[in-house]
Amino acid sequence: MSFIFTIVPPFYFKLLHTYIIIFFLIFNLIIFIYIENSIRLILYNKRRKMKTLHQNNQNTIYKQRAHQK
Repeated sequence: MSFIFTIVPPFYFKLLHTYIIIFFLIFNLIIFIYIENSIRLILYNKRRKMKTLHQNNQNTIYKQRAHQK
């Protein structure tokens, strides 16, 4: 009986350790992908906003020039 207790725990803990490592790797990957996508979304929205602002600015300048003539 004591033979079983000496053999099983090391394997059991080794397996448990492996599963924990795998779980954390997958978990980190999911979080990383989620964060990457949100950063891309934020950057994309910023780009669109900047483009719109730039476009509005160009229109304003054009209107001011047209008004001056």
